[in-house]
Amino acid sequence: MQEADDKTIEEIFKLTKKMMLALKKGLKCDYVQVGIVGNEIPHFHIHLIPRYNGDNFKNLPTREYKELEAEKTINKIIKAI
Repeated sequence: MQEADDKTIEEIFKLTKKMMLALKKGLKCDYVQVGIVGNEIPHFHIHLIPRYNGDNFKNLPTREYKELEAEKTINKIIKAI
């Protein structure tokens, strides 16, 4: 992130906001947790994690999607964009 120019950072965060709103609308979540990371992969990236009040979420989810669940989730988000 520190190596990116200001315009790139600005555009990334505009897109991040757009995606957060799409996640809230498409997945009907209460809020979106944001994590900016760069230690496990040698580039910066942003995690957007849909959250629900009372979900007691502590760490990044590790479960795998069930059959067709990923496609259904993706379609909900795309429709909300």
